[in-house]
Formats: sequence, C-alpha cells, structure tokens
Amino acid sequence: MVKLILHSDSISERGDSVNAEGLSSALKLFKGIESLIVYNLKSETNNQNRICELISGGHQVISYAKPNDLHTIGKTWGATHSYFMGTGAYSPLWIKNTKKLTHAVFNNYEPHGDKYNYVSEWLYRKALRNRRRSTTENRIKELRELSGSPYSLNTKMPINWVPHIVESKDGDGVSFRKKYNIPVHSKMIGRIGGYNQFDDTIAQKSVIELLEKFRDYFFVFINTKKFNSHPRIIHIEYLTNEEKWDFYSAGDIFIHGRLMGESFGFSICEALSVGKPIVAPSFHRNFRMDKHHISILNRQGLLYKSKKDFKNKVIQQINNPTSPQSLAFLVEQFKPQAVIDIFAERFLDLNRKVETRYSTHQ
Repeated sequence: MVKLILHSDSISERGDSVNAEGLSSALKLFKGIESLIVYNLKSETNNQNRICELISGGHQVISYAKPNDLHTIGKTWGATHSYFMGTGAYSPLWIKNTKKLTHAVFNNYEPHGDKYNYVSEWLYRKALRNRRRSTTENRIKELRELSGSPYSLNTKMPINWVPHIVESKDGDGVSFRKKYNIPVHSKMIGRIGGYNQFDDTIAQKSVIELLEKFRDYFFVFINTKKFNSHPRIIHIEYLTNEEKWDFYSAGDIFIHGRLMGESFGFSICEALSVGKPIVAPSFHRNFRMDKHHISILNRQGLLYKSKKDFKNKVIQQINNPTSPQSLAFLVEQFKPQAVIDIFAERFLDLNRKVETRYSTHQ
C-alpha cells in the first residue's frame, strides 16, 4: 500500500501549495492513495490563510522545524514514498525507509533519489539537452555527510516528465465584480501569480496606457507588488481557492508579465482551462526565459514582443476573444485524472499501461 508524503518548501499563496493540494486530492480520488502534506515551518513565505484552507479542505498537513524531523514524521505516519518538488539541483532532504521522488521545476540536470522527473515536456527536453549542473561533486559529498543521505547523483536512471494538475472549476464572476465594484459592462483584465513576478516594465507601462485610453477597462492584480496607484487598478492580497475561480470567471482576459517565463505556469494554464485568453511574453522579451508557456501559446496569437504588441493583443482579445473551447483544449492534458495516471506510472511504478514516450532509455 502506497502512503505518500508531499513535501513543500513552504505553503504559500501559489506554486508549492497549489501543486500539493492538486496531488493530494487526485491521488485520493482516483487511486485511493493517502498523502500527507509536509512543509518547512521556518519558511518566510508560509501563508497561514492558505495552510488553514488546506486543513479545512480535508487535507492532512503538518510542519517540521529541522530536516531530521522528516524521518520521525515518515516513521510515525508509515510513509512508503516521499515526494520533493524543487529546482532539480541536488537536495539532501530525504526520509528513511521511503522511496524519494524528485520533481524538477528548473533547468538543472542532477538526477538523484529513486525517481527523477521534470515538470513539463519542454523542460525535460531542455534539461536533457543542456545537462546543466549547479552543484559540484565536493558540495554533494558535503551535503550527504551532513544529512546522512544515501543518494548520490545517478545519471543512468530513467528520466521523464510529469506535469502539474490543473483543475478548472466554475466560479461566480458576478459576485466577484459586485464585491470589488467592477461594473458588469466594463472589461476586466486580471493577473495572478508570484508577488514579485509581474516584472516586465513593458507590461506595466502598457497597463497604464490602456487605462488612459479606455475608460471601461479595469485591471485586477492578485498577490502582485504594486507598480502604480491608478484608481482602476485593484490589488487583492489573497484569494481562497473558491474565490480564485470567481476571479477567473469575472475576467474577460488575463495577462502575464514574468520575464523569467514559465517551466510550467499555473497562471497560464488555469486561465486557459476555463477558456479565457492570456497575453504573455514571447522569447523576444528575454531570450533566456523558460519557454513552456510559449510551447502552449505559440500558435494562438497571444504572445507579445513589445509594448505596442502587448496593447494590441489585449485590445484584440477584448473585442474578439479566441474561442473558449480551443483555449481549454490546449491544457486538456493537465486535467487531474490524466496527470495522476502519469504520476502513478512514472513516480510510483503503477499503471504500467501508460505510455512512456520520453524515457531516456528508449
């Protein structure tokens, strides 16, 4: 019987917590597998509202103060597998008597643990092509001595990719607009993501210019560092999971201005899952950016190269939005049951019938 610990460096508004919640729910629903979400108590990015929301939603959640506490938690709970989402660089975290599952979200190639998979097909191909290392052999040796980890690098293990779960839900857009005084007939453009990650100055300047030109435009930024105090820019610090889907329902289109790009991109995929267009940077904004979002949006006319391009694409989608069905189809592969079947096969050695087209041993 599989009992899985889902480790998160923190329980923040986005990222780790969205991933852990999706996996915890889908593993139980589709595979009958119990999971325990474990997070670092000392992380500065922990969000107590989010932690309480996970617990009230029926998820098992516990914190730890020191890495060695993980062994006690694993033994007490009877864990068989431990899942660690991280950068892909070598991590000394491990839990005794469990199989360590490493999920890499950045362009690093340091295979370790019992399983090692990337978070998207794009990242998988990029990382296997570059085989970039950020941790020296001496540093790995030092980390192993300090932690007692039995895991060294293993470049011979089969490597694959396992995407995140994107679970779309119907929201109440009318009540959201009413709550934040956004007129029914006005156009709402939304943004949600990491706090400091709406960092493309071209996107920021475009927002102001669009507001000056169109009096019926409102911009709603969730968990976003303020860059302007325009009266039709609404900043909201935190939304519950239910409120998040109200936000998506209320919006006409969404924007993404993260110059680092996306190795997966919850904010990209969530908007698409409910059939809403999202305007995002092309590689021209930063040739070194992560490009999974480009692999999804490349043929949809939603990628911007310049300030003029950003504004034109927003206006075009406001006036003549792309078909919701065609947008939702782009992320069909990330629905919970489809992803959990892949997760079970590529991380847990279950569901052997799932195709493994991208194994390095083919």
